[in-house]
Amino acid sequence: MLINNSIFKKLANQVLENTLVKEDLRVYCFDQTEKALKSWESNKPNKATRDINKAIQFLPDVPFLLIMKALFYCSAKKTVESNSIIDSLNEIELSELELNLMQYIASCNHVHERKFHESIWFADEIIKRDEKAYYAYFPKAISLQELNEHKKAIKNFKIALKEKLLLNEIKACLAFSYMKNKRFIKALVLHLSVKKYFEENYKVNHHIGVNFFLLNFFAKSLKYVNKSIELKSDFAEAYRTRGLIYLTQGKKSKAKEELEIARKLGATDIDKTMNRFKLNEKNNEA
Repeated sequence: MLINNSIFKKLANQVLENTLVKEDLRVYCFDQTEKALKSWESNKPNKATRDINKAIQFLPDVPFLLIMKALFYCSAKKTVESNSIIDSLNEIELSELELNLMQYIASCNHVHERKFHESIWFADEIIKRDEKAYYAYFPKAISLQELNEHKKAIKNFKIALKEKLLLNEIKACLAFSYMKNKRFIKALVLHLSVKKYFEENYKVNHHIGVNFFLLNFFAKSLKYVNKSIELKSDFAEAYRTRGLIYLTQGKKSKAKEELEIARKLGATDIDKTMNRFKLNEKNNEA
């Protein structure tokens, strides 16, 4: 959800306009930059990187071109390469717009690397300069969510909504933090308001299933968990949840089968659940 063109496109266009004012961005390089951006907007980050490299060969000292390359690497989830470019720009004087884009890229890179404290640091650097840079609150909120700091995540997701971009993605994330904060009804209302946009997203389907489960709507819960497994057959947490649903229905044998699958796929603490519900005993109900 995080690497979505809308926020990056807004920031990149702002920086490009600013660069055209202060730099002699020659016609060939401008054309190559436009070509690279179009490739990127068409979800072809590798082609975009090749296109921007041609512009960099002619104007190697224009920071904007290097930031664009870091962005394209970020979109391709080549975070090491992206961060390497960002590190090379640390000693260069950048405009505020360039710095905002660069640090937003860095924040997103660190989310993908699961370095959540680093992601928060870069987001906060943007926010220190401009509290109304609402887009920066999104990677910060995701990082807080991953660190199980859901109250703080909720606060930051709400601020991120003011950006008026990625609204459905932010609402889906916000719903999950509401759920983890035991605000189950508020979470479900929000989940259902955006579910049509995420019918093919296995995580959102699973989250909705868990939300229904926590409110004791087991049949509806099973529907969404089944959909999650249909979309991603090796998603361990969905099998765990389906096992718990079967337990509530008294189907211990089926529950045990699901939990064993979850264990094989990497889910932890399965033995605790097995022992708690005495699933290791013989003659379980079919």
